[in-house]
Amino acid sequence: MMPAAALAVIEAAVENAQRRGLDSPQDMAEHVVGELVAHGWTIAVADQDNRPAAA
Repeated sequence: MMPAAALAVIEAAVENAQRRGLDSPQDMAEHVVGELVAHGWTIAVADQDNRPAAA
């Protein structure tokens, strides 16, 4: 579960990206990651889990 403060920071970055006219998923993700890194976050890419979700 993500802490509320972390979620708030991500939501603010998404809103900022939308105000700048970024709407493609790739552009949005790059903007959000850029803002988070600029504020001292460390972003690590995890291996994708391609298994189907449990029913």
